[in-house]
Amino acid sequence: MDEFIWPDEIEILENAGQRRNCLRCGVECVIAATANRTARPVQHAADEGYCVSCVITQFLKVEMPIEELLPSGATVAEALRLPHVRRQFQAVFAAGRSDTSESQVDWERVIANWDLPVGKPKGRKRRK
Repeated sequence: MDEFIWPDEIEILENAGQRRNCLRCGVECVIAATANRTARPVQHAADEGYCVSCVITQFLKVEMPIEELLPSGATVAEALRLPHVRRQFQAVFAAGRSDTSESQVDWERVIANWDLPVGKPKGRKRRK
């Protein structure tokens, strides 16, 4: 059963359909039509920001440091290629009412771009 979302939690994005490049990896993205203000770990960007894969990378490096959770000798690449690890993100996305789903994460891009620096993308521009 779908969870109810209060209408004031949904933001209509003025730049919907416009193309922007990810501020971290440079991949081209399209701005979504709406964003859920309470979504975690992924919220749609209102103007510019990170692609889904870079948001997940930031989450795994900063919010939930995956490298600290791995057994000795295991690599991030090995862990992120495991189906059961990827499936865990389905639960994370559902619990956080994320603006996207695990199936939209390009895990090979996450792995390939793992060593790019992470920072905070610019804050979301909100309608007043």
